[in-house]
Amino acid sequence: MASLRCCESGVVCVSGTTLAVITLRDGIVDRQNINIEEKRGLLVEEHKQEGNGAISRRCTVLSFTQNEESILVADKWGDVFQFSVTDPQKEGQLLLGHLSMLLDILTTKEDRYVVTADRDNKIRISNYPNSFNVHAYCLHHTDYVSSLAYNEDPEVILSGGGDGRIMVWNLHGQVLSQTTCSEGETTLAVKKMIWEQNLKLLVVIFFHSPIVQLYTLASDAAVLNHHQDVQLTSPVWDISFDCKGQLWLLQDQEGDTIQVYSCQRTEQGTIKVEQIDSTHHCVENKVLDVFNKDWPFFIVSEKAPDLSVDFKKKETPDNYSIYLQKKQDRLNLTTKQPSEPQTKKVKTS
Repeated sequence: MASLRCCESGVVCVSGTTLAVITLRDGIVDRQNINIEEKRGLLVEEHKQEGNGAISRRCTVLSFTQNEESILVADKWGDVFQFSVTDPQKEGQLLLGHLSMLLDILTTKEDRYVVTADRDNKIRISNYPNSFNVHAYCLHHTDYVSSLAYNEDPEVILSGGGDGRIMVWNLHGQVLSQTTCSEGETTLAVKKMIWEQNLKLLVVIFFHSPIVQLYTLASDAAVLNHHQDVQLTSPVWDISFDCKGQLWLLQDQEGDTIQVYSCQRTEQGTIKVEQIDSTHHCVENKVLDVFNKDWPFFIVSEKAPDLSVDFKKKETPDNYSIYLQKKQDRLNLTTKQPSEPQTKKVKTS
């Protein structure tokens, strides 16, 4: 699976072990490819030479704090570490831990709370940076919680997961509203959600689906309304908003891998979402021209593992029920087989 991020200076795409960075300067598009595996090998060798015995851990998700002074890194084992941006050589500090894989993390306004979501259906709201103090739990999902979003004013948390539901929570862990994402009668497992604060617009993509759903949040943040669907031709890999509030979509489709949509609020107060004109001479179309002609860069992502399988909790056997069933089977077998009469032994002299 490929991923996509937009920033003020350009666009970044990751496919396989290659990072493609496109920078935009004065309307000129410049691309640089970075081999992640080579960089990782150099760092490992450097640590060996320094005698660094640090243990390598698999990162599942990371996030900047609101003040951008720290990076919070969550791993497969449910731990969250804090790393300094201003002092990159400083060792990471353990903030908190879950009992299962963490799938998303964010911090609230002024970094008051850190919110974490895991594979065991739980969302935890912890104080920050004293995150051993738990402020609240959000416990109404019935499957893994894959994605979180946050609205600043009024403060609410939005979550989506494998049960196909999007929920709106207050910071006390109470459900304000919920909706089920579906296509016809099929419930869609949420893969990722992103939030556009100015438009109060939530964009949602799903595992193995070409559908992109857009939701708006009411002014009181208590109700989530389905705005519209965008139908692509192939399953969506990733989504991102740029600094202009434009929506970038990355799909598994040769020649049309990335699409860009403008999102604007009309005079009537509604949100208009439409694909940008491919004939316009703009930097967005220059970026699309670079990426959409380079299918070999993306094709390796078609063989990526299915995350929806990894996110599913492994079924554990109910040992007690198995024991009771085996016991009953033994009793039934004993009842069906008639016992043989015992032969009386006679003592002879």
